Amino acid sequence: MQTCNIRNFIHLVVIVGIVFTAVGVAQSQTTKTSTKKPDVNHATAGRTPWGDPDLQGVYSNDDFKAVPFERPVEMGERKYLSEEEYAKRVQEWQKQLQDDQSPTFTSLKTGDLGQGNFGYWQNRSKPQRQTSLVIDPPDGRIPYRDGKRPPVVPRADGSRGPVNSPEDLGSLVRCISAGVPSAMIRDNENNTVRIIQAPGLVMITYEVMHDTRIIPLDGHPHVSPEIRYYFGDSRGHWEGDTLVVDVTNFNDKATLRGSRPDMRVTERFTRIDADTLLYQATMDDPATFTRPWTVQMEFKRTSQQFEYACHEGNYAMANMLSGSRADEKHAADAADSKK
Repeated sequence: MQTCNIRNFIHLVVIVGIVFTAVGVAQSQTTKTSTKKPDVNHATAGRTPWGDPDLQGVYSNDDFKAVPFERPVEMGERKYLSEEEYAKRVQEWQKQLQDDQSPTFTSLKTGDLGQGNFGYWQNRSKPQRQTSLVIDPPDGRIPYRDGKRPPVVPRADGSRGPVNSPEDLGSLVRCISAGVPSAMIRDNENNTVRIIQAPGLVMITYEVMHDTRIIPLDGHPHVSPEIRYYFGDSRGHWEGDTLVVDVTNFNDKATLRGSRPDMRVTERFTRIDADTLLYQATMDDPATFTRPWTVQMEFKRTSQQFEYACHEGNYAMANMLSGSRADEKHAADAADSKK
């Protein structure tokens, strides 16, 4: 039995090695900022040797990290900026790139090698005409049942208070998983994904946590509802040149904007041109939202995916644990002083 297990393991390693070897290295190409709206004029994707639309490569959505997740209320149902608004964004972006007095340069001069000013990093993104990542409902707002987003907290159970163990914290803080579709919608850093295809399979490796998600295309039904995953259970199929992925069976550890484990996500991956991948995801969770809602963004082909050594630098979790102990000691000292 042991010999059989070892032989099966070796076969698995060989198969995975063949799949990765077959993937060509994506070459970095410089592209100009486009004002063409992304939901029209889809180009036909190339084909894999076995005939599927070819989505393979390394992509980044960095250029969309400055686009608000939800649309500012004052913009109403305007999905795109006007020509004048877009021209102003481009002008501001060009000025920012030329400004050698930016917070980043200042921090480098003072020896502070941290992330610098968050607004500066957002402004490094190429301006986009899209006014929000949420494109449906028409107002670009998430349709919460209570009319507002649940509080954003790092704890897995959604509460605030002392952090007594790592289990009190969410999966992203613990460097476990960003979940789906959150891993596709990262905003301020580490926004690359690598897509690899094999007959009957699509695999996506996310820079964040280096998670790899396997999407079968063989038409099999979802697993039992009792089986739950950080990434949910994905089943894909092709609609023309678009990969459509149905995702169910989420656990309660990696949620999106207050979603529940019974949420259903429908993703769409479409090559717009040789270097651009259009991504859409529709969230359907009647317990949290009054209706399904959809996000949209573009991923641009890039050169490579970098290491994401989350645990090596995860000082946040250690600091929250030690901070809670410091709070407890301070409270105890205060109580002793009153005796």
